[in-house]
Amino acid sequence: MPFVELLERERELAAIAGARGCVLITGPAGSGKTALLDRVAREREVVRACGGPLERWIPRPPLEPPPGATVLIDDAHLLDPRWVTEQIERLDAAVVASETPLPAATTVRPRPLSERALARLDDDTRALMAGDPLPIVARIATPAALKLARAMAVAGGGTIAARLAGLDVRAAVEAAEALMAVGVLRGDGFAHPLVRHAIYGQIPARERADLHAFAARLVPDPDRAAAHLQACGTRLDTHGLDPAVLDSLARLRLAQGRAGEALALARECARRTRTWTGATLAAALAATGRTSEAHDAREAPPTHRAREDVWSLDTLGSLRTIGSRAA
Repeated sequence: MPFVELLERERELAAIAGARGCVLITGPAGSGKTALLDRVAREREVVRACGGPLERWIPRPPLEPPPGATVLIDDAHLLDPRWVTEQIERLDAAVVASETPLPAATTVRPRPLSERALARLDDDTRALMAGDPLPIVARIATPAALKLARAMAVAGGGTIAARLAGLDVRAAVEAAEALMAVGVLRGDGFAHPLVRHAIYGQIPARERADLHAFAARLVPDPDRAAAHLQACGTRLDTHGLDPAVLDSLARLRLAQGRAGEALALARECARRTRTWTGATLAAALAATGRTSEAHDAREAPPTHRAREDVWSLDTLGSLRTIGSRAA
């Protein structure tokens, strides 16, 4: 399968090995960034993170690698750029792959392979290195395999993807085996991020929104559920959602400077239950200029202190600034 063998990458590997601080591997899709990260992972103890269609909207804690470990961040252009920059600035050893520029002590740009090296690669790898996954995607032959591929592009693997695709266990296994046989899947995921992005991009907009809305009601993590709702676009149905998901979605809207929407969500959450809403509601009120109401909401005793602690007074002040800019 693609990128098993590294060819003509001695110079790039030497630059990574000899660098101090953060190393940025940058270049267009298919240029071999992930393959270089994989080689680093085989040679060092690593902690790994990866961007994806939803990841930029999901709050992430700082990465805390064990002593001597290297942090690898793949597809960093699909993560919150502020979070990525913070990790680069605070970590002693990190290797980051991104299609877009980032601050780094050392920058490595994989060179195009020679004709001799390209001749040693299979057709799939050459297509991916040219940034064209469509020959691989075009091999999806059955409706069940297409449904599973689209569900996995939206929500990743596992039982949630099978439920999104409307497949029972046997049908899901058969569909996954068919996708592996034609090179769409490898192991537990897609053979390459380009394949996932191509399949995701081919899903009709209405179907994609429906898949995200369904996924939001299946995933157990409120922040990931909120990210799925964010991906629904304007087709947002909050009926029957867990209040924790509403709270996460309100905080996501606040972080984006969409204070009015955040306030509507926080108030809907407050109407259903007082759990977890004190700080988020206060932040939304402050961001929309309702200072007195925000003070009252902050002073109300929280039902769930762990959620309340997410918002510090400094954060509330920052969100006021965001809200005033958005107004």
